[in-house]
Amino acid sequence: MNNPVEQVLEEAKSIWPDAIAKGRIQCLLSIGTGLPDLKKFGDNLKEVVETLKEIAVETEKTETRFFKNHELLGLGGRYFRFNVNKGLCDIQLDDHEKLAEIEASAEYYLDNPRERKLIDEFRQAKAPMACASTI
Repeated sequence: MNNPVEQVLEEAKSIWPDAIAKGRIQCLLSIGTGLPDLKKFGDNLKEVVETLKEIAVETEKTETRFFKNHELLGLGGRYFRFNVNKGLCDIQLDDHEKLAEIEASAEYYLDNPRERKLIDEFRQAKAPMACASTI
């Protein structure tokens, strides 16, 4: 599972059954590991390329489905996803020595006006006022 956002929400609801009803979840933040550049994976192994392609597609399908349903799930205006879309395709999850490349890609991604607006919305995210008073 490459994007466990749905499982995270279910876990929160299992810990706090009133998580949605009483606004206990101020926000739900999903941070992706970037979109893979499939041209650079498995240049001679068709199965590896197909597997990676399926993982990338599944991750984005999960995001799309969750985003479409987050209002119905009671998270309207409180669900945020950040996912650097360029520059991380050659970096593995344990490549801590490539910190400079990771920082440069993240800064480039976060410099986008659309992402800055989303960051501002994230900073201001709060549980619904009607629910917050019942906590």
